[in-house]
Amino acid sequence: MVGQLPQVSISFLLLAFVLAFSLSSSWLFLLLIPSAACFGLRRLAIRRLQRLKLMETLRGRWGAREVQKERDFQRIAAFFRSNQQPGVIDDRTWQDLTMDTVFSRLDRTLTWPGVQVLYSLLRTPETDELDRLE
Repeated sequence: MVGQLPQVSISFLLLAFVLAFSLSSSWLFLLLIPSAACFGLRRLAIRRLQRLKLMETLRGRWGAREVQKERDFQRIAAFFRSNQQPGVIDDRTWQDLTMDTVFSRLDRTLTWPGVQVLYSLLRTPETDELDRLE
């Protein structure tokens, strides 16, 4: 159905162009309305298909032990190192806890900034509530 919509809208546009010199502007406007409607419906159909494809991809990745992708932890840590705050997990503790492996299992991000922000969040735990626990 998506493939048929452009042909219908193009035919309406061609008809409007051919008849543009012999019809009044109100009739010409009536020919352009179906063309605009076809373009709008096509756009909605394409967006729906893109959303369905994304959902299929996410469902396929859900529950996987680890998303297999190349990770350069030096580049991933660059954002964290440029915005270091007090109370971060130091490199030695991070390596002792094998947090790179934990990060790899948690990482389901789709964008490069998402990877860097997730890494930064793991390296900077919330410690504001710790005082209340004591």
